[in-house]
Amino acid sequence: CSFASDPLFTETAFLQLTADKLGFHGSKYEDYFQAHIDFVARTIHSMKEYLTERHIDFRVVILPDEVQVDPQLLTAAIDFGQITKGDLDIDRPQKLLHSILAVDNIDYLDLLPTFRTAFAKNSESPLYLSRDTHWNRLGNELAAETIYQWLRPDPQNTHDNNSK
Repeated sequence: CSFASDPLFTETAFLQLTADKLGFHGSKYEDYFQAHIDFVARTIHSMKEYLTERHIDFRVVILPDEVQVDPQLLTAAIDFGQITKGDLDIDRPQKLLHSILAVDNIDYLDLLPTFRTAFAKNSESPLYLSRDTHWNRLGNELAAETIYQWLRPDPQNTHDNNSK
């Protein structure tokens, strides 16, 4: 797999995109996004029902956004968008998904803690492509290894791995 070395966006365009996405993390837009959140919840519920009827396990991996992982990008986006930091709950997407998945007792893996830990240990080795919304090679390797460990059967344990 090839990973682009040139940034996808200009710095200004990337900061604008990132600042715009932070709207979902803000409490003042909660009502605006509720219809979308309800749609996601219904879709997940329907997927669970469909797969359960076919005796297929349904598991979900929750992917982090770079702005949730890199505090410098978060600060830059807040400054660029002139956003009040106190209005943000940067973990809001994960919290919403956790609650939606809990309703149907759906097993999930949230990669946000893993990505934050990896970034905090070595912020000089980014996990995302420069000014892009996708993981770079290191980010893909981290996600792949984490998901593999989560899905891998544990010979010592006959119960499902539950990362809730």
